[in-house]
Amino acid sequence: MLNRLRAYNRHLINPFSVWLAQKRHKPLPSFRFRNGLTWHHGEHDDPVMLLREIYLEPLYKPLNAPPNAVVFDLGANIGAVTLFWSQERSDTQFHCFEPNPQAAMSLTKNLLVNGLNDRVKVHHEAIGGKSGQIDIWSDVPTVLSTVYGEAPPAQGGKKVTVPMITLDAAWERAGKPPIWMLKIDVEGAEGDILDATSDELLAHVNTACVEWHDNIVPGVRIRCIKCLREAGFRISEHVHPWEEGILYADRVEARLRDS
Repeated sequence: MLNRLRAYNRHLINPFSVWLAQKRHKPLPSFRFRNGLTWHHGEHDDPVMLLREIYLEPLYKPLNAPPNAVVFDLGANIGAVTLFWSQERSDTQFHCFEPNPQAAMSLTKNLLVNGLNDRVKVHHEAIGGKSGQIDIWSDVPTVLSTVYGEAPPAQGGKKVTVPMITLDAAWERAGKPPIWMLKIDVEGAEGDILDATSDELLAHVNTACVEWHDNIVPGVRIRCIKCLREAGFRISEHVHPWEEGILYADRVEARLRDS
């Protein structure tokens, strides 16, 4: 636990209050970062896991984006990754998609508190393989919220119906901009999304960060790799030991151009 406190202290202004609440199994306070950001979170959110993924491991790389770049964040949760990337440039524009109503409440609050409402558009809908509606697990840790499974991913879960559109529909609605970064963390739906995405859209994506979940949808990793490679991406990978991982996809020509 002391090592955890030291790790928190590197990034948080209030590390002891976070550490003590976690140690005593009490509700966590808001996370206040040394870089000026604040994370508010609700009963079902898991800011500790997000802190670990973004700041302690870290699993998300800098954007290195050009002026006025556009980022699509699918499965934005409380906005942690968008907030992290937003600090690199003040002109980067974000589209955040979060269908879980509980996570979306925290996301909306965090964008307001951190002054990002003018350059982040929030979409309270799922991205999937088709347009319509879909049931998603609620009243579970929002980082585990998924549309898959007959049983909830945690005790007390219940299904709620949310709107769903394809990535192409979302991109067209946004005016078909070039997408500097496509981040997908959707608890198993990543394969359906990429399978349904047009070659035209993928040709307009510079880099992608796709979390795969074979423990939810067996074989989805291979499906994602196939889609990304056929679209011309070079792929590297971080693999978790519990049949999950992250695919990092970029284009060789883009790296050569920007070097």
